[in-house]
Amino acid sequence: MKTIAIIAELNPAHNGHAWLFENARRLSGADQLIVLLSGNFVQRGEPSVFDKYLRTEMALLMGADLVLELPVAAAAGSARRFAEGACSILDKLGCVDELWFGSESGNMEPFFRLSAILSEEPNEFRALLQKGLSNGLPFAAARETALRAYLQDDADSILSVLRTSNNILGLEYCLALKRLRSSIRPQTLLRQGSSHTDTDLSADGFSSASSIRKQILAQNLSMSENAPGLSGNHPFFVSLKNHVPPTLYPLYNQILNREPAISANCFSDMLRYVLWHTEAGSFSQYMDVSEDLGNRIEELRPHYTDIDSFALLLKTKDRSLTHIRRALLHILLDISKDQALPLSGPDSVRILGRSSNAAPLFSACKKRGRLTLFSGGAALNDPQYAADLFSSHLYESVRSKMSGTIFRSEFSRTVLMPKQP
Repeated sequence: MKTIAIIAELNPAHNGHAWLFENARRLSGADQLIVLLSGNFVQRGEPSVFDKYLRTEMALLMGADLVLELPVAAAAGSARRFAEGACSILDKLGCVDELWFGSESGNMEPFFRLSAILSEEPNEFRALLQKGLSNGLPFAAARETALRAYLQDDADSILSVLRTSNNILGLEYCLALKRLRSSIRPQTLLRQGSSHTDTDLSADGFSSASSIRKQILAQNLSMSENAPGLSGNHPFFVSLKNHVPPTLYPLYNQILNREPAISANCFSDMLRYVLWHTEAGSFSQYMDVSEDLGNRIEELRPHYTDIDSFALLLKTKDRSLTHIRRALLHILLDISKDQALPLSGPDSVRILGRSSNAAPLFSACKKRGRLTLFSGGAALNDPQYAADLFSSHLYESVRSKMSGTIFRSEFSRTVLMPKQP
């Protein structure tokens, strides 16, 4: 039995995701596909536009056999923390043969070359790196300068990997697998259509998740308790139909008539309370909050109005907006630096969904795996799952209020199975 894995946010799922699922499975000849899915908060430092259960259903409809939850400490972390947390789980499952990811490169050669240099650090490269750091360059700039000098004539073609988001994450996957000494083989496919950062819908139907999120939130479809339902011939749905897989379109139609589309600012009042409740000088206890950023947050909190505007207010030349949003999210979710996942990863992982064909995967994980798969119940009380339990309930409190529906506790949720046509 050959098993492949895809690490995904599906925030939300679109044609590019379906293309990756289908072609990774076809080209690999895999019998089973595992999707490791971010929970209700994602790597951009934001809540997912739809909750993890709706996105699990999307993954199953696109052909996943098993959907597992990536813990929030990794899912909302930096690229390195995201990759290490995800790869450690896949490695400990004991049954994953290949990790497939989309990239702007579409070629594994630069990933192999760079990951070998950065993991082994040859003496010449290390000396060049130290020289850059000694000259006061930030680490990222010093690393690129050292790589450029070390690679010489090949530098431009190989270093292009470091300039686009999916390539950067793919490189981190390769580095994480090397640190883990994992037998999992990384494989990539050329990303289709729009760039990860494009915010306008693409004419070819391969729009980015960012552009689809923008359209969903701009429609304000379910953001008000009084919002009327929209029929499938509404211009928004007609437009959306070209950008999501046919198998998911009916689900989108249902979702956007009953569920709120969640944005960061839905949590603004909560974060305001936390910012003022946090003692002076203690912001740096949180993940991704340096002492300098912590001092800036403390200094500027009297000017706080909402999350989006406060993140912009905190932005500086040497600190990206995404980094700031992650830092604010960790403050909101009470994720401190000592809660970071170790390289070895967690000892257990939650099952969010499974297909009717997943039985061989459970047998393989039980036979060769080094972690426990659980679906709920008493296992949710494990201290290792505390941050995920809290973040899920916080998200659900917002979702239920905005939709006018009953709060659904994590303890009441069961493993999803794909609905039969």
